[in-house]
Amino acid sequence: KKMIQNDRKEYDRLWEQIHQDEALDLTRLSDMVQSMDNLNEAHARQFNRNADASLTWEMPDPAELHSIDECNPVRTIIQRSSTRSLTSEIEEWGIVDKSASTDATISDTGRMFLGSSNSNLPIPISPSAKRTSSSATLDISAMGAAFKSIFASKPRRNSKTKDETCRVDFSSKVTSLDQLCAQATGLDPILRSKVKEWAFGSQGLFRYVHPDGNQDFILWQDAVDHPEKIEGIRFAKMKTVRRAVEKLMRSYREDVSRLLDVCRQCIVFESVKDLTSCLRLIHDDPEVEIVRIKNRLDPSYNSTESAGYRDVALNLRICNQQSAHMALDTH
Repeated sequence: KKMIQNDRKEYDRLWEQIHQDEALDLTRLSDMVQSMDNLNEAHARQFNRNADASLTWEMPDPAELHSIDECNPVRTIIQRSSTRSLTSEIEEWGIVDKSASTDATISDTGRMFLGSSNSNLPIPISPSAKRTSSSATLDISAMGAAFKSIFASKPRRNSKTKDETCRVDFSSKVTSLDQLCAQATGLDPILRSKVKEWAFGSQGLFRYVHPDGNQDFILWQDAVDHPEKIEGIRFAKMKTVRRAVEKLMRSYREDVSRLLDVCRQCIVFESVKDLTSCLRLIHDDPEVEIVRIKNRLDPSYNSTESAGYRDVALNLRICNQQSAHMALDTH
Protein backbone atom coordinates (compact mmCIF):
# COMPACT_ATOMS: atom_id res chain seq x y z
CA LYS A 1 0.00 0.00 0.00
CA LYS A 2 2.86 2.38 0.76
CA MET A 3 4.32 1.76 -2.70
CA ILE A 4 1.19 3.03 -4.46
CA GLN A 5 0.22 5.75 -1.98
CA ASN A 6 1.85 8.54 -3.99
CA ASP A 7 0.31 7.24 -7.21
CA ARG A 8 -3.13 7.24 -5.64
CA LYS A 9 -2.74 10.80 -4.39
CA GLU A 10 -1.84 11.96 -7.90
CA TYR A 11 -4.72 10.05 -9.46
CA ASP A 12 -7.15 11.48 -6.89
CA ARG A 13 -5.91 15.03 -7.53
CA LEU A 14 -6.49 14.64 -11.25
CA TRP A 15 -9.89 13.05 -10.68
CA GLU A 16 -11.04 15.95 -8.52
CA GLN A 17 -10.14 18.37 -11.31
CA ILE A 18 -11.87 16.29 -13.99
CA HIS A 19 -14.94 15.87 -11.78
CA GLN A 20 -15.10 19.63 -11.32
CA ASP A 21 -14.47 20.60 -14.96
CA GLU A 22 -16.52 17.92 -16.71
CA ALA A 23 -19.30 17.00 -14.28
CA LEU A 24 -22.04 17.09 -16.94
CA ASP A 25 -20.09 14.91 -19.38
CA LEU A 26 -19.35 12.42 -16.60
CA THR A 27 -23.06 12.21 -15.84
CA ARG A 28 -23.85 11.61 -19.52
CA LEU A 29 -21.23 8.90 -19.69
CA SER A 30 -22.62 7.18 -16.60
CA ASP A 31 -26.17 7.40 -17.98
CA MET A 32 -25.07 5.85 -21.25
CA VAL A 33 -23.31 2.96 -19.56
CA GLN A 34 -26.31 2.31 -17.31
CA SER A 35 -28.63 2.33 -20.32
CA MET A 36 -26.86 -0.69 -21.77
CA ASP A 37 -29.19 -2.94 -19.80
CA ASN A 38 -29.00 -5.70 -22.40
CA LEU A 39 -25.52 -6.74 -21.29
CA ASN A 40 -25.35 -10.16 -19.73
CA GLU A 41 -22.43 -10.45 -17.30
CA ALA A 42 -22.76 -14.25 -17.37
CA HIS A 43 -21.68 -14.12 -21.02
CA ALA A 44 -18.37 -12.46 -20.09
CA ARG A 45 -16.52 -15.73 -20.54
CA GLN A 46 -14.60 -17.45 -23.30
CA PHE A 47 -17.03 -19.75 -25.08
CA ASN A 48 -16.54 -22.14 -27.96
CA ARG A 49 -18.18 -21.69 -31.33
CA ASN A 50 -21.27 -23.59 -32.39
CA ALA A 51 -20.20 -26.43 -34.63
CA ASP A 52 -22.78 -25.55 -37.30
CA ALA A 53 -22.04 -21.80 -37.32
CA SER A 54 -21.17 -20.39 -40.75
CA LEU A 55 -17.66 -19.24 -41.62
CA THR A 56 -19.14 -16.33 -43.58
CA TRP A 57 -20.69 -13.03 -42.44
CA GLU A 58 -22.91 -10.44 -44.06
CA MET A 59 -23.54 -6.84 -42.98
CA PRO A 60 -26.93 -6.71 -41.20
CA ASP A 61 -29.74 -5.17 -43.26
CA PRO A 62 -30.10 -1.54 -42.06
CA ALA A 63 -33.80 -1.72 -42.96
CA GLU A 64 -34.33 -4.10 -40.07
CA LEU A 65 -34.48 -1.34 -37.48
CA HIS A 66 -36.37 -3.33 -34.88
CA SER A 67 -36.15 -7.07 -34.44
CA ILE A 68 -35.91 -9.58 -31.65
CA ASP A 69 -32.85 -11.72 -31.13
CA GLU A 70 -34.25 -15.23 -30.81
CA CYS A 71 -31.14 -16.40 -29.02
CA ASN A 72 -31.69 -13.70 -26.40
CA PRO A 73 -35.35 -12.58 -26.49
CA VAL A 74 -34.72 -9.83 -23.93
CA ARG A 75 -32.48 -7.93 -26.33
CA THR A 76 -34.06 -5.39 -28.70
CA ILE A 77 -32.09 -5.08 -31.90
CA ILE A 78 -31.67 -1.77 -33.71
CA GLN A 79 -29.39 -1.69 -36.73
CA ARG A 80 -27.17 1.17 -37.92
CA SER A 81 -26.77 1.80 -41.64
CA SER A 82 -23.40 0.61 -42.87
CA THR A 83 -23.32 3.20 -45.65
CA ARG A 84 -22.73 6.16 -43.31
CA SER A 85 -19.21 7.04 -42.30
CA LEU A 86 -18.26 7.33 -38.67
CA THR A 87 -17.11 10.92 -39.19
CA SER A 88 -20.40 12.01 -40.79
CA GLU A 89 -22.36 10.52 -37.91
CA ILE A 90 -20.47 12.27 -35.16
CA GLU A 91 -20.56 15.58 -37.07
CA GLU A 92 -24.34 15.20 -37.28
CA TRP A 93 -24.51 14.61 -33.55
CA GLY A 94 -22.53 17.81 -32.95
CA ILE A 95 -19.80 16.00 -31.04
CA VAL A 96 -16.86 17.21 -33.13
CA ASP A 97 -16.03 20.88 -33.65
CA LYS A 98 -14.85 21.04 -37.26
CA SER A 99 -13.12 24.36 -36.63
CA ALA A 100 -11.03 22.96 -33.82
CA SER A 101 -7.36 22.34 -34.41
CA THR A 102 -6.31 18.73 -34.75
CA ASP A 103 -2.91 19.39 -33.22
CA ALA A 104 -2.18 16.86 -30.51
CA THR A 105 -1.86 18.95 -27.36
CA ILE A 106 -1.28 16.40 -24.65
CA SER A 107 -2.02 17.01 -21.00
CA ASP A 108 -0.49 15.51 -17.93
CA THR A 109 -3.93 14.04 -17.27
CA GLY A 110 -3.74 12.29 -20.59
CA ARG A 111 -0.48 10.73 -19.57
CA MET A 112 -1.87 9.79 -16.19
CA PHE A 113 -4.78 7.91 -17.70
CA LEU A 114 -2.81 5.90 -20.21
CA GLY A 115 -3.65 2.32 -19.38
CA SER A 116 -4.23 -1.15 -20.67
CA SER A 117 -6.38 -4.04 -19.61
CA ASN A 118 -3.73 -5.67 -17.49
CA SER A 119 -3.43 -5.29 -13.76
CA ASN A 120 -0.32 -3.10 -13.80
CA LEU A 121 -1.12 0.53 -13.02
CA PRO A 122 0.42 3.14 -15.36
CA ILE A 123 3.38 5.08 -14.05
CA PRO A 124 2.48 8.68 -13.10
CA ILE A 125 4.10 11.46 -15.07
CA SER A 126 6.29 14.14 -13.62
CA PRO A 127 4.43 16.54 -11.30
CA SER A 128 6.08 19.40 -13.19
CA ALA A 129 4.04 18.71 -16.31
CA LYS A 130 1.32 21.29 -16.95
CA ARG A 131 -2.30 20.26 -17.33
CA THR A 132 -3.88 21.73 -20.49
CA SER A 133 -7.12 19.77 -20.51
CA SER A 134 -8.74 16.72 -18.99
CA SER A 135 -8.43 13.23 -20.29
CA ALA A 136 -9.45 9.62 -19.89
CA THR A 137 -8.90 6.27 -21.52
CA LEU A 138 -10.99 3.55 -23.02
CA ASP A 139 -9.55 0.10 -22.54
CA ILE A 140 -10.83 -2.41 -25.05
CA SER A 141 -10.41 -6.15 -24.75
CA ALA A 142 -11.55 -8.57 -27.39
CA MET A 143 -13.05 -11.52 -25.62
CA GLY A 144 -10.09 -13.70 -24.93
CA ALA A 145 -7.44 -11.48 -25.82
CA ALA A 146 -9.75 -6.58 -23.49
CA PHE A 147 -20.95 8.60 -27.40
CA LYS A 148 -26.61 15.00 -31.10
CA SER A 149 -26.55 15.43 -27.38
CA ILE A 150 -25.76 11.91 -26.45
CA PHE A 151 -29.06 11.20 -24.81
CA ALA A 152 -31.59 12.98 -27.01
CA SER A 153 -33.26 9.58 -26.96
CA LYS A 154 -32.55 6.28 -25.30
CA PRO A 155 -29.40 4.80 -26.84
CA ARG A 156 -29.85 2.06 -29.36
CA ARG A 157 -29.17 -1.49 -28.38
CA ASN A 158 -26.05 -3.17 -29.59
CA SER A 159 -26.58 -4.22 -33.21
CA LYS A 160 -26.82 -7.96 -33.33
CA THR A 161 -28.66 -10.49 -35.44
CA LYS A 162 -29.83 -13.96 -34.58
CA ASP A 163 -27.02 -15.48 -36.65
CA GLU A 164 -24.26 -13.49 -34.93
CA THR A 165 -25.32 -14.23 -31.35
CA CYS A 166 -26.12 -17.88 -32.06
CA ARG A 167 -22.56 -18.44 -33.24
CA VAL A 168 -21.61 -18.67 -29.56
CA ASP A 169 -22.16 -21.95 -27.75
CA PHE A 170 -22.90 -20.67 -24.25
CA SER A 171 -22.93 -24.23 -22.93
CA SER A 172 -19.31 -24.87 -23.88
CA LYS A 173 -16.53 -22.85 -22.24
CA VAL A 174 -12.98 -22.70 -23.58
CA THR A 175 -10.69 -24.84 -21.44
CA SER A 176 -7.45 -24.75 -23.45
CA LEU A 177 -4.95 -21.91 -22.99
CA ASP A 178 -3.30 -22.93 -26.26
CA GLN A 179 -6.61 -22.46 -28.07
CA LEU A 180 -7.17 -19.10 -26.38
CA CYS A 181 -3.74 -17.76 -27.31
CA ALA A 182 -4.06 -18.97 -30.90
CA GLN A 183 -7.42 -17.21 -31.23
CA ALA A 184 -6.03 -14.02 -29.69
CA THR A 185 -3.12 -14.02 -32.13
CA GLY A 186 -5.51 -14.16 -35.07
CA LEU A 187 -7.84 -11.52 -33.67
CA ASP A 188 -5.15 -9.00 -32.65
CA PRO A 189 -4.77 -7.29 -36.09
CA ILE A 190 -8.57 -7.21 -36.48
CA LEU A 191 -9.00 -5.46 -33.14
CA ARG A 192 -6.18 -3.05 -33.95
CA SER A 193 -7.89 -2.10 -37.21
CA LYS A 194 -11.11 -1.45 -35.29
CA VAL A 195 -9.56 0.82 -32.65
CA LYS A 196 -7.96 2.90 -35.42
CA GLU A 197 -11.42 3.35 -36.95
CA TRP A 198 -12.99 4.35 -33.63
CA ALA A 199 -10.10 6.67 -32.72
CA PHE A 200 -10.37 8.46 -36.08
CA GLY A 201 -14.03 9.22 -35.42
CA SER A 202 -13.63 10.44 -31.85
CA GLN A 203 -10.40 12.43 -31.50
CA GLY A 204 -8.67 9.39 -30.04
CA LEU A 205 -4.95 9.29 -29.30
CA PHE A 206 -2.36 6.55 -29.09
CA ARG A 207 0.94 6.31 -27.28
CA TYR A 208 3.73 7.69 -29.48
CA VAL A 209 7.52 7.48 -29.34
CA HIS A 210 9.44 10.26 -31.09
CA PRO A 211 12.61 9.47 -33.09
CA ASP A 212 14.65 10.89 -30.20
CA GLY A 213 13.03 8.41 -27.81
CA ASN A 214 10.73 10.84 -26.00
CA GLN A 215 7.26 9.47 -25.33
CA ASP A 216 4.05 11.36 -26.02
CA PHE A 217 0.56 10.86 -27.45
CA ILE A 218 -0.62 11.52 -30.98
CA LEU A 219 -4.05 11.96 -32.55
CA TRP A 220 -4.75 9.11 -34.93
CA GLN A 221 -6.24 11.73 -37.30
CA ASP A 222 -2.81 13.39 -37.45
CA ALA A 223 -0.91 10.15 -37.98
CA VAL A 224 -3.11 8.22 -40.39
CA ASP A 225 -1.65 9.80 -43.56
CA HIS A 226 1.95 9.82 -42.35
CA PRO A 227 3.67 6.40 -42.37
CA GLU A 228 6.65 7.75 -40.43
CA LYS A 229 4.33 8.79 -37.59
CA ILE A 230 2.45 5.49 -37.64
CA GLU A 231 5.76 3.72 -37.12
CA GLY A 232 6.18 5.61 -33.85
CA ILE A 233 2.83 4.52 -32.42
CA ARG A 234 3.02 1.86 -29.74
CA PHE A 235 -0.15 -0.20 -29.72
CA ALA A 236 -0.86 -2.49 -26.80
CA LYS A 237 0.80 -5.87 -27.00
CA MET A 238 -0.85 -9.20 -26.35
CA LYS A 239 -0.66 -10.67 -22.89
CA THR A 240 2.29 -13.05 -22.72
CA VAL A 241 1.76 -16.73 -22.00
CA ARG A 242 3.70 -16.36 -18.76
CA ARG A 243 1.46 -13.53 -17.58
CA ALA A 244 -1.63 -15.47 -18.67
CA VAL A 245 -0.57 -18.47 -16.60
CA GLU A 246 0.09 -16.23 -13.58
CA LYS A 247 -3.38 -14.72 -13.91
CA LEU A 248 -4.99 -18.13 -14.20
CA MET A 249 -3.23 -19.46 -11.12
CA ARG A 250 -3.54 -16.39 -8.89
CA SER A 251 -6.97 -15.03 -9.79
CA TYR A 252 -9.07 -17.45 -11.83
CA ARG A 253 -8.46 -20.85 -10.22
CA GLU A 254 -7.21 -22.19 -13.55
CA ASP A 255 -10.49 -21.34 -15.31
CA VAL A 256 -9.30 -20.41 -18.82
CA SER A 257 -12.73 -19.11 -19.81
CA ARG A 258 -12.31 -16.15 -17.42
CA LEU A 259 -9.19 -14.86 -19.17
CA LEU A 260 -10.63 -12.06 -21.31
CA ASP A 261 -7.73 -9.75 -22.18
CA VAL A 262 -5.04 -11.70 -23.98
CA CYS A 263 -5.77 -9.44 -26.96
CA ARG A 264 -6.36 -5.80 -25.92
CA GLN A 265 -5.96 -2.17 -27.00
CA CYS A 266 -6.21 1.28 -25.40
CA ILE A 267 -7.41 4.64 -26.77
CA VAL A 268 -6.58 7.87 -24.88
CA PHE A 269 -8.79 10.98 -24.92
CA GLU A 270 -8.34 14.62 -23.96
CA SER A 271 -11.90 14.86 -22.63
CA VAL A 272 -14.71 12.75 -21.25
CA LYS A 273 -16.86 14.01 -24.13
CA ASP A 274 -14.51 12.47 -26.69
CA LEU A 275 -14.42 9.21 -24.76
CA THR A 276 -18.22 9.14 -24.72
CA SER A 277 -18.35 9.71 -28.48
CA CYS A 278 -16.05 6.74 -28.96
CA LEU A 279 -18.20 4.55 -26.75
CA ARG A 280 -21.19 5.52 -28.90
CA LEU A 281 -19.32 4.51 -32.07
CA ILE A 282 -18.43 1.15 -30.59
CA HIS A 283 -21.96 0.61 -29.31
CA ASP A 284 -23.43 1.33 -32.76
CA ASP A 285 -20.87 -0.67 -34.73
CA PRO A 286 -22.79 -3.57 -36.37
CA GLU A 287 -19.68 -5.73 -36.25
CA VAL A 288 -19.29 -5.47 -32.47
CA GLU A 289 -21.02 -7.01 -29.48
CA ILE A 290 -20.22 -5.36 -26.15
CA VAL A 291 -20.32 -8.10 -23.55
CA ARG A 292 -19.18 -6.22 -20.46
CA ILE A 293 -18.34 -2.62 -19.54
CA LYS A 294 -16.67 -1.24 -16.42
CA ASN A 295 -17.00 2.52 -15.90
CA ARG A 296 -14.37 3.58 -13.39
CA LEU A 297 -15.12 7.21 -14.33
CA ASP A 298 -18.46 6.98 -12.56
CA PRO A 299 -18.46 9.41 -9.59
CA SER A 300 -19.86 6.61 -7.42
CA TYR A 301 -16.95 4.28 -8.21
CA ASN A 302 -14.78 3.41 -5.20
CA SER A 303 -11.30 4.21 -6.51
CA THR A 304 -9.60 2.45 -3.60
CA GLU A 305 -10.20 -0.77 -5.55
CA SER A 306 -7.71 0.39 -8.20
CA ALA A 307 -5.40 2.62 -6.15
CA GLY A 308 -7.07 5.74 -7.58
CA TYR A 309 -6.70 4.69 -11.22
CA ARG A 310 -9.79 5.24 -13.40
CA ASP A 311 -10.79 4.31 -16.93
CA VAL A 312 -13.61 2.78 -18.96
CA ALA A 313 -12.96 -0.86 -19.85
CA LEU A 314 -14.87 -2.92 -22.41
CA ASN A 315 -14.98 -6.60 -23.22
CA LEU A 316 -16.32 -7.25 -26.71
CA ARG A 317 -16.59 -9.68 -29.59
CA ILE A 318 -15.95 -8.74 -33.21
CA CYS A 319 -18.01 -10.48 -35.86
CA ASN A 320 -17.13 -9.52 -39.42
CA GLN A 321 -15.99 -11.28 -42.58
CA GLN A 322 -12.40 -11.60 -41.37
CA SER A 323 -13.15 -12.94 -37.90
CA ALA A 324 -15.90 -15.27 -39.13
CA HIS A 325 -13.69 -16.75 -41.86
CA MET A 326 -11.07 -17.69 -39.25
CA ALA A 327 -13.70 -18.78 -36.68
CA LEU A 328 -12.61 -15.98 -34.32
CA ASP A 329 -16.00 -14.25 -34.14
CA THR A 330 -16.85 -15.75 -30.75
CA HIS A 331 -13.49 -14.94 -29.17
